[in-house]
Amino acid sequence: MGYIAFTIGFIVFFFVLAFLSTTFSIPADAMLPIGGLLLLVMIIAIAAYAALS
Repeated sequence: MGYIAFTIGFIVFFFVLAFLSTTFSIPADAMLPIGGLLLLVMIIAIAAYAALS
């Protein structure tokens, strides 16, 4: 179950990242820290979800 959530989260994460970069025309070097932060939040969320279920 956790792997399914992780995979879906990962796909959504990249779609959101691509959407943000195209919508706000943020340069690639500025997307790295934002992407890293989102990835960290996603990992914490998945870990919390896995711990609760």
